[in-house]
Amino acid sequence: VMTVQGLFGWYLERVPMSRYDRFIARFEPLCLRRAPVVTTESNYAVAYLKARYPRTRVQQAEHAPNQAFFQVRRRPELKPIRFISIGTLGFRKGTDLLFQALDRLRPELAFTLEVISGPNLDYLATVRPLVSAALWERVAFKQHILPHEVAQELETATLMLLPTRADVSPNAVKECVVAGVPVVAANTGGVPDYVFPGKNGLLFPPGDLEGFGAEERVEAHD
Repeated sequence: VMTVQGLFGWYLERVPMSRYDRFIARFEPLCLRRAPVVTTESNYAVAYLKARYPRTRVQQAEHAPNQAFFQVRRRPELKPIRFISIGTLGFRKGTDLLFQALDRLRPELAFTLEVISGPNLDYLATVRPLVSAALWERVAFKQHILPHEVAQELETATLMLLPTRADVSPNAVKECVVAGVPVVAANTGGVPDYVFPGKNGLLFPPGDLEGFGAEERVEAHD
């Protein structure tokens, strides 16, 4: 059995990848063709795999969020609005879009941003010149925290922001959805399996900075 969390071949079609990730992508087709059973989470990933590996048995098997996310008691902060972003920092995840969109909203909206992620100082160094120094006064980073601690952070979060350019089935989205946190995310890969516009969040075209900022503004004012 082979379980697929990310589709590296699909990522390569959409965004630049590191040398290591390109190396992995070269072996992905070989592994998927040889696996007797492949499991993946989103409808998008199931359809992608079945279309490209018709002889491989593909089963949808959702990874359920930790029980702590089902027990979140919501008390969202509104003054100021408290945005939260969970996930790896990088171009594929749209970190550049995240900070640029919020920098544009900064003059008109009182907010803070909490980023829960592993450290990626090299990438942050490339993003800093894109935004004003004033934005960083509103940003806080947290690293290496456990699921129940993430769930606690979601209690007061107003909105979850995920401007990812390519994702198969991001756990952070599922965790926010079951916790009752509205999500503003890119309409890519498996994200639409979990975010339904007008019900639990809003979607925008991947890579669209203007669209992301517009949806942030709408959801924040609502």
